Amino acid sequence: PPPRPPGAGGRAAPPGGGRSLLFAVGGPGYGALSLFEKEKNYLFAKIGMGITGGLILFWTCMIIVGVMV
Repeated sequence: PPPRPPGAGGRAAPPGGGRSLLFAVGGPGYGALSLFEKEKNYLFAKIGMGITGGLILFWTCMIIVGVMV
């Protein structure tokens, strides 16, 4: 097979990106559900919701850049 150009991810890149996007979208909802538990420490739920919110922002920017290029 011919060599790939620089930046080509190969066959394993799209499924990995899709899973990451799926987890990023589902993370805040799952974290919000954990906030309804009684008498629990919500620190990790809040941290996880912040991280997945950042991932949603990251993937939104990546999709916009990919569509524009």
